Amino acid sequence: MRDWYVIFSRSRRKEQSVPIVETTEQASSPELHVSPRELPRSILMCRPTYFTVKDVKNSFMAGKIGSVDQAKARDQWNDLVQAVEKLGYPVQVIEPLAGLEDMVFAANQGLVGSRDGVAFFVPGRMRHAARQAEVPLYTSWFENNGYRIHRIDWQELYFEGHGDAIWHHDRNLLWGGWGHRTSREAYALLQPIIDCPILLLELVDPTFYHLDTAFCVLDADHVLFYPEAFSDTGKDLIRRFFTKPISVSEADARNFACNAMALGKRVLLQRGSPSTCRELEKSGFTPVELDSSEFMKSGGSIFCMKTQIFT
Repeated sequence: MRDWYVIFSRSRRKEQSVPIVETTEQASSPELHVSPRELPRSILMCRPTYFTVKDVKNSFMAGKIGSVDQAKARDQWNDLVQAVEKLGYPVQVIEPLAGLEDMVFAANQGLVGSRDGVAFFVPGRMRHAARQAEVPLYTSWFENNGYRIHRIDWQELYFEGHGDAIWHHDRNLLWGGWGHRTSREAYALLQPIIDCPILLLELVDPTFYHLDTAFCVLDADHVLFYPEAFSDTGKDLIRRFFTKPISVSEADARNFACNAMALGKRVLLQRGSPSTCRELEKSGFTPVELDSSEFMKSGGSIFCMKTQIFT
């Protein structure tokens, strides 16, 4: 195991600050202390009742306006729910609202976490005005289900939840993507709330507009990632903190292979990425291929359609 696991195991002194890390040199700081993280065992999803493509918010949506087969999207969504529940993860559902066609992408409205045994939700601020009305609806759901709500005055900054902020498996360590949807400066406001290190990853290819389109944590050692989506320093950080990173080809990345969901040793991902599936199998994982082609028209796939919860 690499030395960062040793760093994680040290007892943390309260007087030490918890860093926001952007380089491998900062990652070697003795102040980088990370505690274990409780793993959520349930999933929150939103029915695709009103899902469609109305405008172009990313390159995947170009030419797709009005092209969604809503019956097929509903079947694909139901297949995902069944696959998740078959693996032992109950699915709860937040009801959609007419006019919010992207509300089905439940990963984006905020950050779900747990601190000192208390589950919390941090409402985000979406970059596109068409999606901003989703945030209060998700906030109300979490508040009604006993979560502590930590509201941040984002002012002119943007934060798109788990689209860009991804936990490092069973450790209180957050990977923070920025550059296209989430503001780099947003993480300085988020850090005191979550009280753990944040590793920043600059996204340099606008095709991969969210971190979850190019980066999928599988476990403490393994990650799927598309290297060309990241700056050189970002690639260095990923290879520093994962002992067994799995590089994904451009073709598979564009097929949303990295927008996957790892549930134990099963990895749910969009079908049609054979090289990624072979690498997963070599690493001891079982690919579970599903069809999310209707949602890909809007720039999303498996990971986008859910958020993990503690209730």
